[in-house]
Amino acid sequence: ESLKIWPYLFSVRLIVEVTEQLKVSLKVDNIDQQPWTFSGALHTYLNVGDIKQAKVTGMGPEYIDSLQNDDVIQGGQELVLSDTIDRVYTQPESDILIQDPVLQRTLTVTNHGHNCAVLWNPWLEGAQSMGDMPDNGYETFLCVESTLHAPSIEQGKTLQPGETYQLETIISA
Repeated sequence: ESLKIWPYLFSVRLIVEVTEQLKVSLKVDNIDQQPWTFSGALHTYLNVGDIKQAKVTGMGPEYIDSLQNDDVIQGGQELVLSDTIDRVYTQPESDILIQDPVLQRTLTVTNHGHNCAVLWNPWLEGAQSMGDMPDNGYETFLCVESTLHAPSIEQGKTLQPGETYQLETIISA
């Protein structure tokens, strides 16, 4: 059935390890006789005490703003949200930190195998349009994704036959 939507042979495993931290790994194997190209992301939806007080660092200074016609924008080294955000940060550090004063903790999102990080919050209007989020759900929510980003599938990561790729996120408090 998968060949109807993706005409290549592959193996994909999602590995979840829960200890003092959460480790999520996406392991992709090319088991075909020809190379193919792909992209991907690990969607980590994080709970914060109050999105307006949470402070994010480590995402890097440059981002593609999906809400501004995919313009490339130079931002600061620190982010505090006050509205909808949908950004692809193009120079993230391995560790992105979310300081959460309401819940009195700092979340560390450590990414490996990525080339970008996506930060997203739909804010009120977006939350109201989503069937799986309460209208006020945006107030305690932040998405920080480890991403193998590509502007198009043709510009993604090419795996030769027999090659493996792994995208990984480790979340700790």
